[in-house]
Amino acid sequence: MRINIAELKREVGRRLSVRVQGTFAPEDGAPVPCEAAVRLTNLGEAIAVEGQVTTVPRLTCSRCLETFEYPLAVRLDEEFSEHPDEDAFGYAGEVLDLGEAVRQALELALPMRAVCREDCRGLCPSCGHNLNQGPCGCSA
Repeated sequence: MRINIAELKREVGRRLSVRVQGTFAPEDGAPVPCEAAVRLTNLGEAIAVEGQVTTVPRLTCSRCLETFEYPLAVRLDEEFSEHPDEDAFGYAGEVLDLGEAVRQALELALPMRAVCREDCRGLCPSCGHNLNQGPCGCSA
């Protein structure tokens, strides 16, 4: 998710709006495409990045163990600097890479315990049957 910022760096206050695409790989899932629609602003000592990142990772339900799509739209509001500190991401030269900022924002937006739907009935503790597909043959 790299952006050429050569023109942006020429003048403090200059702005640039872009859409960039990349991939997001949740810790427990397969990589999926993601898109960032952002506005960059040259602040002089830093580049401000504001916008939204969207993706649709496939997660595993913590109740029934089925996979499901989980649409995400996350706000991105970060600063990038050639001399980064704990408050800013780094960049070098004329290329700004949003990859790590996007990964962190999306990772933080994922639920700790994903469920496919609020009324998911989970698995039978005796036989392991998915109770969303109907009752199992176990005695209550």
